[in-house]
Parts: sequence; C-alpha cells; structure tokens
Amino acid sequence: MACRKLCRRKLVTAAVQRACLSSQAVRPAEGHCVTSVATRQHSHSGSGRGTGNRSSGPGLLLSIAPIPLIAAAASAQDGGDKKELTEKECRQLIAKADGMHSRCDYHREYQLLMQFHESKNPEIMWRLARATLLCRDMEKKDAHFEQCTRQACRIATAAKNVAPENAQCQLWFGIALNHMQPYRATHLKVADIGTIHNAFMESIKLNA
Repeated sequence: MACRKLCRRKLVTAAVQRACLSSQAVRPAEGHCVTSVATRQHSHSGSGRGTGNRSSGPGLLLSIAPIPLIAAAASAQDGGDKKELTEKECRQLIAKADGMHSRCDYHREYQLLMQFHESKNPEIMWRLARATLLCRDMEKKDAHFEQCTRQACRIATAAKNVAPENAQCQLWFGIALNHMQPYRATHLKVADIGTIHNAFMESIKLNA
C-alpha cells in the first residue's frame, strides 16, 4: 500500500511539474497558439507516421496497433440507453478493466468502458478518461487526435464534478485539462493554470 501511494505521488508530482512548465509557455498575445510542454514532451520514435511530436499520454508510450477510437465511441452512443449498473456489476467491470490496464491492453479497456460512457459512477468515469488519453496517440488523423483529447477532458470533468472527493478523478481531470491546452484560447489557458494546479494539489491531499 505504501509503495502504491509513493508511485501515485510521483505520478502526480511529475504531472504538476509538467503543468508548471506548460504555464511558462503561455503568452498574452491574442490568437497565438501555444503548445503545452506536456504535449511536446514525447515523440513517436520509429513510428514512421510523420505526424510530428505528440504526447504519449500521461507518461506512457503505447506500442499497440492503430485503433478506431472515434468509431468505437459512435458505436457505443448508438447502443441506446443502458440501465445503471448494480454495485456488483460495477465491481466486476472495474476489475476487468483494471486487468486489461495492467496488461497494457488499453484498446480493449477503452472499448469495454465506452459501452458505459453514460454511467455516473466516478470509478468508471475516470478510468474511461484515462483509457481515452492512453489510446488517443494511436489515431492517425489529427482531427481524431484532437477529438479524443476533448472527449477525455469532458469525461474527466464530469467525473470530477460527480466526485470531487475522489483523488483519481482530480488527478485525471488535471491531466486531461493539461492535454487540452493546445486547443484552448489564450485567455482560457491563463485561467487553466490555477485550475490544473489545484486539481493536482487536491489529488495529493486526498491521497495523503
């Protein structure tokens, strides 16, 4: 347990450092597009796609085949209304998703959780936001990459609003909002600096 808390704190600390560095890149000039340090930090070495430097998600470099994230999202939305899962079903779903995550099977984790994208269970919501961010780099089209980033931020924001006392909801909200910076207007980026910082600090406090 102590080891898991230490690893989680290191992840949050690293994310805070990236957010702080990203905030230094913000300029007051209107209309100037600033790419966050977190987004420029990693590149796909040897990927051969020629799409430039992209973040590999929160500190992880994926090595799985390209996946149709947007198609999976559309398929899940066409599935109609689903009844809310029972507590037992939620536990089983989360255990299955965590198993996939531990095996770095982020594509299947995303597809599994996306079937329950309308759930208000924060444990499902923050895991779906995480899976979306981890999978988004496998999108070949820049438009899909941006759409996945926005989708992850919407889910993470909803999760944080549902359960602000949940450390993981705060953490992934901060990470998702940080990855949104290349697509935000300058005045919003300035406001986001404090929001991202507060989310990370709240996650650390809740994990203490």
